[in-house]
Amino acid sequence: MGHIAYNAPAAMQVEQTVDIQLLLSPSASPDDLKKQVVETGQVTAAEILVTPLMKAELISEDPQAFGIQPFQDKPEQVVLMDSPTQWRWSVTAKKSGNQVLTLTIFRQVQYNGQMYWRMLETYKNNIHITVNPIQPILHFDWKWLAGILLTAILIPALWRFIDQRNKKKEAAGGAKTQ
Repeated sequence: MGHIAYNAPAAMQVEQTVDIQLLLSPSASPDDLKKQVVETGQVTAAEILVTPLMKAELISEDPQAFGIQPFQDKPEQVVLMDSPTQWRWSVTAKKSGNQVLTLTIFRQVQYNGQMYWRMLETYKNNIHITVNPIQPILHFDWKWLAGILLTAILIPALWRFIDQRNKKKEAAGGAKTQ
């Protein structure tokens, strides 16, 4: 038996990126692992079955909701007794609404004294994240809209100025001929 601890954000903004860190240790306590998680968000700990080789995956229920980039080359890692094994993912919110990430950890199976790699889930949890759409609005390029509004105000004002000037000229010209 061993323990895991990982962080999970409760809420994100569209286009915001957070790092999710998972630590696994056959010897550290859940509280010790929780203290070692440096990324922000609520930290969850659990007890799991541990084998010498473990695999961790983080996937999005909706493939278009998040961009997920792992920090490690492979999802499989060797588990050491004296130091925690770490997985990390960079997660970017792409779609607003209530979204779900699924964290799954797989272990090996021992049969007749040998270890075999089978996709046996030892831990699975859904991480619910509320993704808010406010971020794109804040990053909206308001300059082009301001230019259009300014032009829409200035053109009628210019026409009015020219029209009033022409009327004064006509009135002045009509007064001279009398």
